[in-house]
Amino acid sequence: MPKKYKKYISIVFVLLLLCSFYQLGISLPQLIILGVVFIAIALLKDPIKQGSNKLVNEKLVFLNKMPDWLKKIIVFLIFLLIFMVLKQAIFFGFKSMGIDLKETISKNINFELVSQQNNSFADHQEKAIIDYLLTQEQFAWQTKENSKNICSIERLGDNSLFPFYVWVYCSEYDIEEGRLEKLSGCSLPIKIDYPNELSFYDLSKFSYEMPRDGSLYSADVKRIFPESVQQLIFDFDSKSIIEKNKKEAENIFLQ
Repeated sequence: MPKKYKKYISIVFVLLLLCSFYQLGISLPQLIILGVVFIAIALLKDPIKQGSNKLVNEKLVFLNKMPDWLKKIIVFLIFLLIFMVLKQAIFFGFKSMGIDLKETISKNINFELVSQQNNSFADHQEKAIIDYLLTQEQFAWQTKENSKNICSIERLGDNSLFPFYVWVYCSEYDIEEGRLEKLSGCSLPIKIDYPNELSFYDLSKFSYEMPRDGSLYSADVKRIFPESVQQLIFDFDSKSIIEKNKKEAENIFLQ
């Protein structure tokens, strides 16, 4: 196969791999970092190969007597050692200038995790979950002809893979005398699950579990949700999700 076609195939493979990671819920900044790493590996592949051959032929002649697989392992370990030394040298250099690079990186990672916890889902995840909820009678119904159901969700907890724990606010809206009117609705926490597989979301594969009303509510919350999420449920303030739901309805009905 011509060399140029191999490069195109590699690019397509990397793009498909990144799309798969995105489907799993990896954030855009993390995908960019992964993309840069893959590109760096592709660009440095030939120089590293040439450098390793030169190292073996000129400096480590004794390796030529070893099996090829063992030679590759030793050369890889040598380059890994060089990389570790360079990394420590970079950290030491920044520290000598009063900058703790390790602490800075750690803070950035923690900030990214907190951002993921405080923000909602990736767009494709949120859309898929809402599309699923609108197929379920518990969250979507009509008490009046031509009314429309709008569902909004807020994430509870910071898990990056299913099952997700979300607060759901669904309302039935209609226009009466030129004004937006809410006809009915529901507001509750649910556990929503989906097989974690590399595919576009199939609505038929979603499932959910919700607490029952009344005296059974607290017991069900403790049974369905992990401890880290239970207090978020009991303390949940629905003002923001109600406002979000109303704005989405206005965008649909009043445009």
